[in-house]
Amino acid sequence: EAAENATSGLVESATSGLVELNVGGRVFTTTRQTCAKSGFLDALSRGSWTAPRDGDGRIFVDRDAGPAFDALLSWCRGGLARTTLDRMDL
Repeated sequence: EAAENATSGLVESATSGLVELNVGGRVFTTTRQTCAKSGFLDALSRGSWTAPRDGDGRIFVDRDAGPAFDALLSWCRGGLARTTLDRMDL
């Protein structure tokens, strides 16, 4: 069962510490540690930016959840080298 974390505004599983984001209608599950590796995701996880929510309370990011977001999340998880992101048209 998911619970809203009052300090971050993200939906976080009460038992696992996982974080869910809705990016362009596609749900991503990650950790707070992973979010901290991106300035954008870190700002969302800290509640620095006010973002709309979907019907399930997830932060909604009104962007395409295409290759660029996949690459960003993969890089944050340690799966891509920085040069891969540098070559992408973000």
